[in-house]
Amino acid sequence: MIDVEQVWVPQVLWYCDLVADRAKLISAFNQTPDKRWTSVIGYDELSCQIFDDLSSLDHVSALGDSTLPQGLRQALGDFVHALNAFDHEREQFCEDDLQTAEWSAVEQSAIAALAAAKTWKTNAQTH
Repeated sequence: MIDVEQVWVPQVLWYCDLVADRAKLISAFNQTPDKRWTSVIGYDELSCQIFDDLSSLDHVSALGDSTLPQGLRQALGDFVHALNAFDHEREQFCEDDLQTAEWSAVEQSAIAALAAAKTWKTNAQTH
């Protein structure tokens, strides 16, 4: 199992940054093989990396034992759960439409997680 605070959180925050910036996400999804800047080349790969490679649903439950601030733990959990809900919706209707209310919830939760991380880092630097 990977270290939640040292490995999982930074990785998930990287994905939050990608998801929160629609232009960056679309750029990732539209990469050409000769000009790749990320391995996230489509929604399936994003989902695979977050849920399979990082076992994010398992790690969200482990956040309760972490020393991270409650706001950051909640925001990360909200992001993972919103993405999971979108993933289930997508499986049911075979769509990866980024214009849906479910995807909007994913984007908003990514933005909230980034804001919580920024607050945490700022507070850590001033104390």
